[in-house]
Amino acid sequence: MRLGTYTTIDCPCVSGETLEQQEQDPKNQKLLEEAYNWLVDEFDKIGGDVRKCMNSHEFGMYPSFEIDYPSKFDNFIETDCDCDECEECLETKAYNDWNDKANEIENAYSKKFEENL
Repeated sequence: MRLGTYTTIDCPCVSGETLEQQEQDPKNQKLLEEAYNWLVDEFDKIGGDVRKCMNSHEFGMYPSFEIDYPSKFDNFIETDCDCDECEECLETKAYNDWNDKANEIENAYSKKFEENL
């Protein structure tokens, strides 16, 4: 199984009902850059890429961040083995540890930017 995107995270927003209004507000752009840079810094610590993207939805396009798994998990295959000695178990442990750290980062992001999400 090839892993790609770990999760998609909403971008914070200060004002504006529509995407066009949000894009025209310099406060939104500053907040977006702050959030992006914060995520990049945090995911650099554990591996993983942060991308800005536009997602389509029934109400229109909206900005978000996509977090990708690090390349070391490109060929990862989860195993049911729990011996903690074989290569497959060690890879599964590393994968689970990475997910735990990524979840912590996502929770910290939600707290840091909660009033604008």
